Amino acid sequence: MYNITHIQRRARNVSVQVGAPLNMESMETLIFGIGIGFALSIILLVLIYAFATMNKGKTPNILVKPVKASSILNEENTPAEPNGDIVYHTYLPIVMAPEPPAPPSPRRMEYFTMTTPWGARMIRVNIPEGYDNSGKEYPVLYLTDGQAYATKPIANFIIVGIDSVSATRWDELSPWQNKQMEQWFGLSSPKGGSGEQFLSFVLEVKTAIDNMYRTLPDNTHTAIGGASMGGMFAIYASIERSDVFSKAIVFSPAVWFGSRDIYNWLSKNNMIDYINANSHQGVDFWIYVGGKESHDHESSISPCPAVGYFPTIYYQGANKVHDMLGGELVYNPNGTHFVSVFLNYFPQAFTWLGW
Repeated sequence: MYNITHIQRRARNVSVQVGAPLNMESMETLIFGIGIGFALSIILLVLIYAFATMNKGKTPNILVKPVKASSILNEENTPAEPNGDIVYHTYLPIVMAPEPPAPPSPRRMEYFTMTTPWGARMIRVNIPEGYDNSGKEYPVLYLTDGQAYATKPIANFIIVGIDSVSATRWDELSPWQNKQMEQWFGLSSPKGGSGEQFLSFVLEVKTAIDNMYRTLPDNTHTAIGGASMGGMFAIYASIERSDVFSKAIVFSPAVWFGSRDIYNWLSKNNMIDYINANSHQGVDFWIYVGGKESHDHESSISPCPAVGYFPTIYYQGANKVHDMLGGELVYNPNGTHFVSVFLNYFPQAFTWLGW
């Protein structure tokens, strides 16, 4: 009755041949197939509409954007659904690549002054790389003679240098007086005696630093260090205020300065007596000494008439306090008494801190 061309269907084992007349059984098969296809289309449209409706106002994974139907143009560029009903269009999200993290802020120095009994004093703050954008809190190492030691080292913690003044340095860095400086160094006596007062100033500096910077203020993350007279002061300060300092970095401590009798300078020595009389439990010490340390470049007496050359004196003093305090002793047989030599060992001392 009908001829159907370019179509071939197989259903219920009945085939429809191209160009063949269509009987009733073939007609039923064709209608059944069209019906199934139409039903599936309706179900698909319902599911799409339901999905769009459920996601109305939600954009977890896709964007469902409501627009006025009157603003949508059909294929003839005329408004679709002019009744103005709101329809929903689903859009795939645009995935943006994350921005790369900002590089760490550079290491830098900051400076301020504080008033001491000896006049205004410069405070140098060596701020580590990444401080500005890390949000972390940092350990702090306090150093005497800040103008010499605080600016060059690179560390992953904050370094605070307290400047010294040559006219008062002997006095500030020892709580004990040496009354034989003419024999030791060719200088007038006495020298020293203000170390306790200077320690109080150091604690004021710490309070200021803790208020100005993101620090870890407990004693576990606070250390003190220095060289020569500053090394002796670091030992004294860490023992005297072990509640503040738990570590001391000591370069070539001037143990000789504590002597009461130059001819018996180790046995009659205020610093040695202080260590014997006070507990140093809870404080760790890193001590360095060189084998060629002298004061030939600054002393009018060399060798010291009473006790000989300073290289032997520094070595004997460092070994004595190490035997008493424990910790780590670093000996450099060719080490001289210069800032540049001490600075070369700062990385080793910083590793020892464990921060």
